[in-house]
Amino acid sequence: MPNNELRDRWNYLTTNAVNFGGWVPEYVSDQLNNYFDKNIDGKNIDLCCGFYPHVKGSIGVDISPLALKGVEIIGEREGREYLETIEYNFNDIENGSKLPFADSEFDCATMIAGWNYIKSIESLIEEVDRIVVPSGHFYVAQHLNGAAWKEDSFREDSAAKIVNQFRRLGYSMKVERASDVTNVVVVNLEKNQNDLEPSVVWVGKNKNILKQL
Repeated sequence: MPNNELRDRWNYLTTNAVNFGGWVPEYVSDQLNNYFDKNIDGKNIDLCCGFYPHVKGSIGVDISPLALKGVEIIGEREGREYLETIEYNFNDIENGSKLPFADSEFDCATMIAGWNYIKSIESLIEEVDRIVVPSGHFYVAQHLNGAAWKEDSFREDSAAKIVNQFRRLGYSMKVERASDVTNVVVVNLEKNQNDLEPSVVWVGKNKNILKQL
């Protein structure tokens, strides 16, 4: 799909989500806000940020200008302002495009409910590895039910599958529960370091995830 069509599609989905009260209930948003407020320290980039500023003080990046406008409006209204918002199509990465940031510009990166909409995951990881300091972390938040709009997603990866993808590339990580319906895979971007051992730490009700890895 050409960039303008993809952008228009996500503008439509953003408008639809706002009109129907957002993607998640307010109490889940509050839980996510609390999780990221506690865990994010330093300069953060929020990838596929959507229209809600869960990680206040971040630089938000999304393909939808309407979503980015939402981040500005909601951030000001709720005291969760982002430093800056930037329009970018993440699927350009597989064609050699670079995120418009310097090497090691950020202390950490977040992606909330965006993973399944990225075409080339390995290309994305390479870019995150480039723009985040080697000692930084990448927080990949995933809804327990997968993608909100399954017809627009490229995959249906669970937290267990995300863990396996990073593990194959040599990263260590843990899994935490950020809300009643959200897992977060916390990835150590310094490969082969074990500060997050054991590789998977489950915080939540369903401990069967360990059997899936």
